[in-house]
Amino acid sequence: MFRTRIRILIVATLLATVTIISCALYFLADAIVTGAMKERVMSLASGVSAGMDKNRISQLAGEKNPRREQADFIYLNQVLQKTIRDTASFTNPIVGASILVPTQNNATSEFDVLVASDESSKLRRPFNPSDVQFRFELNGQPCAAAFLSDESGSWITGYADISDVNGKLIGIVELHVDRAVVQWTLFKIVLMVWVFGLGATMIVSLLLDRVVNLQAKANDRNEHDKLIQILEAQLSSMTDEDLLLTKILDSALDFSKCEAGSIWIMDQGQLVLWYTRNLVLEARVQGTRGGIANARIPISPKSIAGHCALSKNIVVLDDVYELPADSTFQFDQSFDQKTGFRTRCMISIPLLGAQGAVLGVMQLINPAGHKTVTNTPMVDRTADFAILAGQVLERARNANELLMRMVKTAELRDPHETGVHVQRVSGVACHLYKVLADKRNESPILRDQKISVLRVAATLHDIGKVGIPDAILKKPGKLDDSEYNLMKWHTVIGAKLFYGSENALEQAASEIALHHQERWDGKGYPGEIDLSAVGTILDELKDMPHLVGLKGKETPEFARLVGIADVFDALASHRPYKEPWTDEQILSEISKTSGTHFDPEIVQIFLENYVDLKAIRERFQNPHKAPHSI
Repeated sequence: MFRTRIRILIVATLLATVTIISCALYFLADAIVTGAMKERVMSLASGVSAGMDKNRISQLAGEKNPRREQADFIYLNQVLQKTIRDTASFTNPIVGASILVPTQNNATSEFDVLVASDESSKLRRPFNPSDVQFRFELNGQPCAAAFLSDESGSWITGYADISDVNGKLIGIVELHVDRAVVQWTLFKIVLMVWVFGLGATMIVSLLLDRVVNLQAKANDRNEHDKLIQILEAQLSSMTDEDLLLTKILDSALDFSKCEAGSIWIMDQGQLVLWYTRNLVLEARVQGTRGGIANARIPISPKSIAGHCALSKNIVVLDDVYELPADSTFQFDQSFDQKTGFRTRCMISIPLLGAQGAVLGVMQLINPAGHKTVTNTPMVDRTADFAILAGQVLERARNANELLMRMVKTAELRDPHETGVHVQRVSGVACHLYKVLADKRNESPILRDQKISVLRVAATLHDIGKVGIPDAILKKPGKLDDSEYNLMKWHTVIGAKLFYGSENALEQAASEIALHHQERWDGKGYPGEIDLSAVGTILDELKDMPHLVGLKGKETPEFARLVGIADVFDALASHRPYKEPWTDEQILSEISKTSGTHFDPEIVQIFLENYVDLKAIRERFQNPHKAPHSI
């Protein structure tokens, strides 16, 4: 009897031990998998948010009585449905998605449901926390992953802000996965542990822990690869180098959940700080946004970016204020001291071309939820993204190099028509158009497509000078009337080079070459020219009379933008007959010629954004050449 009692006690103890171990194992595995699921659903939400057409959301949300048949609703619904389909092969796929916007008509909720993956949902349906389809809580906290339960089950939901170009919150992406799938899998594993007893429990616990971790890592890697593929499709469609650099950094910040970041570009044996973002500082002041930068540093092991470029290796720092004693580089704390921002963790990644040439360095600062970054998956993920960024950047660089070789033909003839001049004119014109498009609430996708065309076409604005004699182009003094009249024909010669093409880029190049010397008051040249009826060389044109110039908006907008950018660069540049004008002189001259020489609307944008335009111009002090290996 005593032995029986002992056996019962031992069995009970063993069963209790197995139960305790099984429960502990269950909750441990559940916490690990749930954490990984939260991170994945947040990454997907951010990826969907980054690829959203914000203009469509704003337009649909702004209507009082939107309809499901509207193109904007259909487009946004298709985006949500595609997101669900793209994750169908995942271990735990996205089962529901929606777009929420700040409420307009419902006093009991902060948000309304604008579009949802559930096609039966109504437009502008007031959000209700008890709904089965939409499980959303803000509680005054920033958007994040949430674990919610109700009578129908348990869910992990991820949210991501949707902001317009000015940083204003216009909506929220919501994605959720069914947590019950993982819970059921874990429960079956625990039953197996019960069957094998105490000894098997110890072994299975170790194996299970490893299996769960490996499975979580495998799932995380698969979904990480899916995100990389989505980003590759977005980046590969861009050919404009400047837009591409902007997209690379913005995507990297969304992808890594970092507070700040920057991109340095290799140029003329130096590193140029091309683009920078600081989400913390941008959030402090509504409407502000990082962007254009203009700083140059030597490629030296004394700086973190320089060391990264020279070594071609990732530099991972857990706290830039406490660098290792053997570090050759230092961290400049002056920006932090000036702004109150605290830089801690930093990942510096070289952007490499296919042959190992260093194109630049991307730096990501303060990943959310990470006090340290050493030996974390974050490093590998950002490294994968940097490989992709380097590949697409090199393709854009190669295309730009071919363009600059065309410009060389004009540069050999005209001492003022240099590579840096056309890059300045192109950069200034594109920035003016970007501000103008944003002011008009133009779709970001359409805006970026037009900027890509303008960037190349503006670079070729004076290509027609190849047909003007050296005696005129290289004359050190002022041209006389006869020489000036001959010089005017460079506009027609340049336009004829691209005339007759149905390609949008060549059409824009022809328009800009022909009309960039027009004036708002109609006193420019060459006026309305029938390109099909005129010659292609100066001998065929020189005896023709010059026409009255185009007036006002008769001049194409791209040509008006290039015209003011061309004059700005001429005023700010040294010439044999003049010194560079001061900022005050340039601003005064451009302001005075509003409504006579230049479009008043473009002049206003020029004056309001002069600091950025000056920074763009100063980037190109020397010819922008292809990167080289170091």
